[in-house]
Amino acid sequence: MSNKINLTKDPIWDLLRKVTIPASVGSLFQTFYNLVDTWFAGRISAEAISAIAKSFPIYFTIIAVGVGLGAATNALIGKDAANNNSQTWLAMTMLDSNRAKSVIAKKTNNNISDISRI
Repeated sequence: MSNKINLTKDPIWDLLRKVTIPASVGSLFQTFYNLVDTWFAGRISAEAISAIAKSFPIYFTIIAVGVGLGAATNALIGKDAANNNSQTWLAMTMLDSNRAKSVIAKKTNNNISDISRI
């Protein structure tokens, strides 16, 4: 059995299994973390549990922004990789922000000083 996933040729149920099982396991561990966190906070006081409940929207917002940025970055890298634009996606995958900014400046016909605010 090949480890590569072919989204156009593999059966849909195999694809769903390969993609959803790791995501479900990740969600399960996140739930366990929250349960243990709540249990320990409950041993301290009721105010500690209320602090966790009040901070949840902030925590959820940070996670949502991180997931959104990760998905957008993956989409951009995939698009450029499919177009054989290796310079752009290599710059994005590297943690070299100056190179990434120069590539973005070339693609958008801007000055590097305009891009430096990114």
